[in-house]
Amino acid sequence: MDLLFGALEENPINRTAEEYEQIKSRIPPLKVAHYLINERLSRLAKTEEFASHQICRFRAGDKVIQFEDYPTSISRETVRKALIAYGWRDPPGRRPH
Repeated sequence: MDLLFGALEENPINRTAEEYEQIKSRIPPLKVAHYLINERLSRLAKTEEFASHQICRFRAGDKVIQFEDYPTSISRETVRKALIAYGWRDPPGRRPH
C-alpha cells in the first residue's frame, strides 16, 4: 500500500475518513495500479538507498537468518491482496455493498 500511495503521490498519514475515501476513489483499476506500483519499484531500484537495503524474512523457529534483495516488481495478485486487506477492494465472490 505504501507503494500505491507513493505512485498516487499521496501521504496516508493523519487523514480523515473523508480524505481516505477520496484517495480510494482515485485508485485506478487493478491492471493500472499494478503498472504504477511496478514503475515506482523500478525507479526506486535504481537508487543507492534501495540497493543498500535487504529484507529478512526470519520467523519464529528459524535457525538461520537469511537476507534477500528487495523485489524490483510485484505481482498483480499481491496488489489485489493488499487492496483487499486494506478494505479497499472486495474479495472475489463477494458482492459490493
